Amino acid sequence: MQLNKRQFLMGSAALAMAGHIGGARAASAISYWHHFTSQSEMASLLKIIALFQAANADVAVTQENIPNSEYMAKVSSAVLAGGRPDTAMVIAERFADLTGRG
Repeated sequence: MQLNKRQFLMGSAALAMAGHIGGARAASAISYWHHFTSQSEMASLLKIIALFQAANADVAVTQENIPNSEYMAKVSSAVLAGGRPDTAMVIAERFADLTGRG
């Protein structure tokens, strides 16, 4: 499976960071929230997930597509309820709000 630079960068950072979540504990599952919209973005994400899972067979990755218009409301609700994802897509305009929520 080959990826171009854009495809690789789109999803690899989030999945790479997932290995550091929770300090030294090993994850058996990783949830990833995003708001990709195009078929090519989704195809690239699925390729990256497949590559990650091939290298980490003991880790299951689930991705959830959240429409951009609902993203911050869902993240805010999840933070309040204690049900945040392990990793999530973050655009620059939302970075301060999301880091403010921990």
